[in-house]
Amino acid sequence: MGIGDHFNYWTSKIGGNAKNADAAQLRILHQKADALLQSGRGEEAVELLVGAGDPGRAAAIAQKAGLWKRAGELHESQKKPVDAARAFERAQEWERAGRLYEGAGDLKNTEACFKKAGGRTLRSFLERRGEWAAAAKLCEEAGDRRDAAALYEKAKDIDSAERCLRAEKRLLDVADLFNRNGKIERAA
Repeated sequence: MGIGDHFNYWTSKIGGNAKNADAAQLRILHQKADALLQSGRGEEAVELLVGAGDPGRAAAIAQKAGLWKRAGELHESQKKPVDAARAFERAQEWERAGRLYEGAGDLKNTEACFKKAGGRTLRSFLERRGEWAAAAKLCEEAGDRRDAAALYEKAKDIDSAERCLRAEKRLLDVADLFNRNGKIERAA
């Protein structure tokens, strides 16, 4: 910490120049945060800057310290969804990263994150996009054949829906499926 910044702070404060005093005080806090980071106390540095009202610098310090989840939270609070998503990816918070990418319109990274988050999360994403067949395949692979059948029906893949229902021995549901889809001759 430079003695000059302390001197500038106090002379500005005494002289009534609050703007210069605030700038000098912020420089002092930045220097203190840098010193904390260098001494391996990254969390303290981040919280010092958050308390000082500098979330942007706090996010940068959090990243340098490898505090990826905290960096993501800070970026998110600043309405920086892509930066937040990247930080949450580094923290392996896949679903949260995916939702942020989705909100930003980055569907490629959304899908990649949701795949890592697991089947249910990816399935919900695919359903929101109207990708019924892909969602049905995930359900079927997970052993949820009744939901798979409903999704295959939405995708107009009646044969796959039938296969799933027959595997579950849901013969009345197979007949209903055929009736709903105008395949009355197959319903018998």
